[in-house]
Amino acid sequence: MNDDFPYDVAPITFQPKRLLKLADLLEADADNPEGIKFNMGTWGQAEEGTKLALSCGTEACAMGVAALSKAFHKQGLRYKTTKIIEYDRRGKVHHIVELEIYHVDALHDDDPILAAAHLFGISQNEANKLFMPSGDSPNKGKRAEKKVASKIRAFVTSKLNESDQKA
Repeated sequence: MNDDFPYDVAPITFQPKRLLKLADLLEADADNPEGIKFNMGTWGQAEEGTKLALSCGTEACAMGVAALSKAFHKQGLRYKTTKIIEYDRRGKVHHIVELEIYHVDALHDDDPILAAAHLFGISQNEANKLFMPSGDSPNKGKRAEKKVASKIRAFVTSKLNESDQKA
């Protein structure tokens, strides 16, 4: 068993076109004034009563954009929603609809990183590096969204160069 896939999920081959498609989606969303509120700190969420969509009423990260866009639906990426209650610093109650991302072929459907690994044919470690917040980059806003797209493009280039050198 491969340590990067601890749940006995057979890794599919590397899918650079899928990753580049996500980079395109992120850049297009960042350039859209009505796009999501990009936030690497949440898979996706909106106030209850607001439709979860690629719109300014929704906060989401890169995998949230991937799921909400439905661009990877045929490849098995799905989401479901959960209602939660949050309190702000002033004690005000917020009813939130939260996104739970999963892949239909992954055995553990509650792990968005496993879903990303499965969808893109990358290790969970690589998925963590691409899709989890980091201290060295902005994590919110259009600039952060474009930074993630750039990181994805650099990763694809590096991975393809690596496989060319092995061939």
